[in-house]
Amino acid sequence: MERLHGYDEVWALCAREPRPGWRILGRFYAKNVFVAFTAWEKGKLFTQYDAAAQEVIDLWNGMFGDRGPFSAGSVEEYLGDIADDIDNPKS
Repeated sequence: MERLHGYDEVWALCAREPRPGWRILGRFYAKNVFVAFTAWEKGKLFTQYDAAAQEVIDLWNGMFGDRGPFSAGSVEEYLGDIADDIDNPKS
């Protein structure tokens, strides 16, 4: 999982296999509750981040109205102990 910087609480669930990989975009409703909205093949998303992120925000607003997405300070606060950061492994 990675938060798309510059986009209001839009996250990508990154499936690396099968290649070239996929990005499932969505937002967190609450801790450990991810609402997935769109799926993109990794290569096709690179030139579409603005439109894809805005689509997630628009779908969220259509589904949840004025309720904003869950927000926290770290990945652990979003996912608790259910995920490991493969880019920053724990000692």
